[in-house]
Amino acid sequence: MIVPNLEKLKSQITTMHFLSKVIITLVVITLFMGIGILSDANFAVASPEHQHHASPMLPTEARTLTSKEISAERFVNQGLEKLHQQSYQAATQAFTQALQLNSNHDMAYVYRGDARQKIGDYQGAVEDYTLALQGNPNFAHIYNSRGDARVALGDYQGAIADYTQAIKLYPEDAFGYSDRGAVYFQLGNMQKALEDLNKAIETNPGRAEAYFNRAQVYAKLKNHQATLKDYQIAIQLYTEQGNILGRLRAINLMRHY
Repeated sequence: MIVPNLEKLKSQITTMHFLSKVIITLVVITLFMGIGILSDANFAVASPEHQHHASPMLPTEARTLTSKEISAERFVNQGLEKLHQQSYQAATQAFTQALQLNSNHDMAYVYRGDARQKIGDYQGAVEDYTLALQGNPNFAHIYNSRGDARVALGDYQGAIADYTQAIKLYPEDAFGYSDRGAVYFQLGNMQKALEDLNKAIETNPGRAEAYFNRAQVYAKLKNHQATLKDYQIAIQLYTEQGNILGRLRAINLMRHY
C-alpha cells in the first residue's frame, strides 16, 4: 500500500519555521527604527525542496503592521513551535488564534492545514488549503498538500486535479509526478502510474518514495526483476536519508520477491 509522504511534511515544517522567524525579526527591527514595514505581499513560495526557485512578487503597498497583525504573527510562531514539537492539536489552536486576529494571513491557513492533516482532520485541511490558494493561486506546494488531504479522503479525482495543477506550476518538482503516480496506482491505471513515476525519478533520482511506489507498480505488472531493483534502490536511499520507516517498509515488501 502506498502511504503518504512523511519526508515532505517534515522538511516543509522546518523551512516554514525559518521563514516565519525571519518575518518576525524584520517586524521587530522595523518597529524599533520607527519605519513602516512592507506587508500584505503576495508571495509565490516554493516548497522546501526547491525554495531557491521561488519568485516572490513585490508588495502592493507599504504600511505599518497593526497591533493585531503583530499579535497574529506571535501566534503563528507559537503554532510553528508546536508543530516542531509534534503537538498538532495545540498548533491548530495557535494558528486559529492567529487567523482570528488576521484573517488574511495566507500562510497561517497553510500551516493550520498541515497541522490538521497530522490529527486526521483532512476535510479541515482541504478547507484551509483552499482558503490559502485564494491569495496564492501560483503556490504549487499548496496544491500538492491539498492533493494529499484529498487522497486521505478518498477523493482521487480531486487529488489528481491538484497534483496536475502543481505540475503545471512547477514541472521541475518530483513531488507532483510521484504523488499523482501513486493515485493512478490506487485507481488501477498502471500505465499512467508508471509514466508519472518514471518522470518523478527522471526529475529527482534521489526520490526514494518514487522508487518504492514504482516497485509496487512493477509488482502488479509481474515484472519481478524491475520490482527487486526498485526496492533495492529505495532501501539504499531510505538508509542514506535516515528514513527508518521507509526502509523497513521496502524490506518487508521485497521479501515477497
